[in-house]
Order: sequence, then structure tokens, then C-alpha cells
Amino acid sequence: MSGTTGGTLSVVETNHFRQLYHISLQLRAGNDAEIKRYLAGRVKGFKAQNRDLEEELSQTKEALQLQTSDADEARQEARTLREDQQRGTADVEHRANMAIAEEREKALDAQRRLQARLDAEHKEQITGHESELSSLRSQLAKSSSEGRGLADEKCRLESSVHELRVKLQSAEAQVTELTASLEQTRQENRELDAATHDSTKTIHSSNVRVRAQPQLRKSERGAREEWLLAPPRQSAGGDPDKMGVPQPNRAI
Repeated sequence: MSGTTGGTLSVVETNHFRQLYHISLQLRAGNDAEIKRYLAGRVKGFKAQNRDLEEELSQTKEALQLQTSDADEARQEARTLREDQQRGTADVEHRANMAIAEEREKALDAQRRLQARLDAEHKEQITGHESELSSLRSQLAKSSSEGRGLADEKCRLESSVHELRVKLQSAEAQVTELTASLEQTRQENRELDAATHDSTKTIHSSNVRVRAQPQLRKSERGAREEWLLAPPRQSAGGDPDKMGVPQPNRAI
């Protein structure tokens, strides 16, 4: 505070960074007359405010009484309505219970009829299933018998297949032997064909010489006749009987 006529009251927060003013009040010096006048004004204001509050309170009480009366009437009406509602609810519940009982009876009757129909259908289904089961059992017995027959047939066929395999192996061995024998026979046939070809050539040559023999004999005979008919000639040396006599052909 500074001076005699007034001052300032400040609340300051000071730290390393700044000074922060929280509050700053301007104060003035006063005497008794001013203080009394100020206080009288404040009392007058409070009295006026009190009268206003009393009038407002009175008005509020009157409004509260009116609201309380209205609330009592509303509660009475609500009570009456609740009683009417309870009577109506009881009546509605009674009628609803009667309707529910009737519907329950109808539902029970429908359920009994449905149960009877379901029982009849169940019996029919059981009868049909038993008939089908009997038929299936007979079919199963027949199938089992056929299966045993097929199993026996399978065993017989397997035995036949085994025998045929053995025979096939034996036949394959025989075929192998016959193939080797055939190859040997073919080789022999080729040798025989070669020998036959040589024999044929020899026979052909012999036939050619044999067919040429008559012609050679005829030629020799003609030459001999010509020699016999021709006069004898003598040479300086040699046998006159052998001179000019053709020699027979020795080729065969």
C-alpha cells in the first residue's frame, strides 16, 4: 500500500522466468461519514433485497399451495384411475384367462388328434420298415449266397488261371524249343538247298553232255565213212592205218 489516500494490494507469484499477478486491488482511504453513507446504502440495498425476497417467498408459498392442491386432486384422480384400471385389468385378465383356457383346451384337443395321427403314421411306418427290413434281409441272404457262389467261382477261376499259367509257361518253353529246332531245321534246309543247287548244276551239265553225245557220234560216224571212201594216203612217217583216221571223242 502506498500513499495516504489509497494504494494497491497485489498478489504476485515470482519465479526464475516471470512474475505472475494473481490479484490486484485498488484501495482508497475513507472517513466516518463516507463509511456510514456506504454502510447505510448497503443496508438499504439489503432491506430492499429482503423485501423482494419476502414477496417472492410469499408468491412461491401461494404457488406451492396451489400446486399442492393440484397435486392432491391429481393424486385423487390417479387413485380413481388406478382403481378403474385395476378393475379393468382384472376384467381383462379374467377374459384373457377364459380365452387362454379355451385356447389351451383347443390346443390340447388338436395335440391329441395330432398325436393319434402321428401314432397311426408311426405304426404304418414301423410296419412298412419291418416289411422293407424283411425284404432286405432276404435280399441280404440271397446276396450272401451269391457272394459265396462268386467266391467259390473266384477260387475255381483262380485255380484255372494258375493251371493256364503253368500250361502257358510250358507252352512258352516248348515254343522256345521249337523255335530253336526250327532255326536248326532252317539252317539244315539252307545247307540242303545249297547241296541241291550244286547237284542240279551237275545234273544239268551231265544232261547237256548226254544230249551232245548223239551229235558227236554222228559226226564221228560221218568222218569215219568219209575216210573209208577216200583213197589211202601215205606220209613220211607213221602208221598208214592211223593216218587221217579221226580219233573218237572221249569226252562224256
